[in-house]
Amino acid sequence: MTWVDLSLRLLVSLAAGLALGMERELRGHPAGLRTHVLVSMGSAMFTLAGAYGFEDVIRGANADPARIGAQVASGIGFIGAGAILRDGATIRGLTTAATLWLAASVGVMSGAGNYALVLVGTGLVLIALVGVPYLRPARWRRKHELVVRLDCDPEPTVLPTVLATIGSPSVVFGEIDVKERRSRNDQRIVMKLEAPASLTKESLVQRLSNIAGVNAVRVRRFADAA
Repeated sequence: MTWVDLSLRLLVSLAAGLALGMERELRGHPAGLRTHVLVSMGSAMFTLAGAYGFEDVIRGANADPARIGAQVASGIGFIGAGAILRDGATIRGLTTAATLWLAASVGVMSGAGNYALVLVGTGLVLIALVGVPYLRPARWRRKHELVVRLDCDPEPTVLPTVLATIGSPSVVFGEIDVKERRSRNDQRIVMKLEAPASLTKESLVQRLSNIAGVNAVRVRRFADAA
């Protein structure tokens, strides 16, 4: 195995990590291009180290390069866990953690030299990340699921006013989480709702910002929080 062949495997792992990281970067997630590239290339280098990094050492019958891949699969869990965040009633980062896990797998596959599976696997993952959100039942009903986060004064009248402002027969409320923040002398309200496509994020932010006592508003699609 020449250094050119080994370098090609690292370049393939770099390209796969870039492709996966670009999708996460475009959606604004914290684990983006650099993280996915490092995970993918690091996994490839571990695989190459296990397979070709000790050629000057006499190997016994128990030498098994696949052991490195098994350790990568278990070790990547620490990085994946760091990508999972709790934001009020919403859990974010599960998809990003799974994508990091996939980046490790394509890195191991690149290090093993199976370029065809790297190409097919990366392509299928990108198709799933981009296409699956459009298959959600809410999409079929021409509705979208939103997560609304409000920072507001700790007044008991704020939440009823917010619900009345958003509420309509076409809006379905899900979880509502209210957290008092004494250090800031305010409260944070996080709610999930299913709304018609005609109710855009921009219009919802404008309507909620006009409520007395609401200091900050953030609205995002539930699929983007994954």
